[in-house]
Amino acid sequence: MGHPPLEFSDCYLDSPDFRERLKCYEQELERTNKFIKDVIKDGNALISAMRKENINRATLVPRGCSGLITCSGSI
Repeated sequence: MGHPPLEFSDCYLDSPDFRERLKCYEQELERTNKFIKDVIKDGNALISAMRKENINRATLVPRGCSGLITCSGSI
């Protein structure tokens, strides 16, 4: 996981070693970017599922009841 450091002075030389190190960093950034996008997508799916669950629970609980436990005595 550890990459060799990129030195600013090496960019002037534009050596093959510098380009290879730079390529490693770019690949790591691409993987990180994909991971973040997947986390956002999963988070949005979770929020959507929670909203649907809340809507479903709201339709099951009769008006005037504070919850299923108080109305029916059990879950």
